[in-house]
Amino acid sequence: MSRVLSTHPAVSRPTSRLLLLAAVALSGVLGGCAWMQNKTMRAMATPSLALAVIGDRLLIGKVVLYTDRRATIELSNDTDPALDCLGTMNYTNSTGGVLDLRCNEGSQIRLPYTAISETQGHAAGGGVTITYGLPPENARAWLVPPAGRRLVLAKDDGFMCNWFDWALSCNYLRLE
Repeated sequence: MSRVLSTHPAVSRPTSRLLLLAAVALSGVLGGCAWMQNKTMRAMATPSLALAVIGDRLLIGKVVLYTDRRATIELSNDTDPALDCLGTMNYTNSTGGVLDLRCNEGSQIRLPYTAISETQGHAAGGGVTITYGLPPENARAWLVPPAGRRLVLAKDDGFMCNWFDWALSCNYLRLE
């Protein structure tokens, strides 16, 4: 005895509605997972100090390291806003990766970087040196000042540093 399937529209309508409902539910679940993963990744991000010598300027900013082995970096110079840079860092192996920077004066910088630890590293090439995650005292070893100038470690004597020196690095670098 063979079974005959009906092609009557009334028979196929509940099935198509059920499939549509399942597709909507599945997209909602997957979209919710992506949203949750994005929120979790941002909550677990690690912000750190970033320092760079680009040309004859010292730039200060931050790097935000994410759990998916990438990071964003922002650099600026408070005294000379003519040079601001934004970029990304992507691990390509267990000890480093590639840093891509774009600066507002038009330069594009692509450098390999070396990770010193999970949250610290440095990059150099083409007259550009960058550190991330290092306090100014240690970053000075990796940053190369322009010819005829030097990086000087100075101390901030502001209120916060007088009371919270144990918690903050109150040292900073300047070019002389």
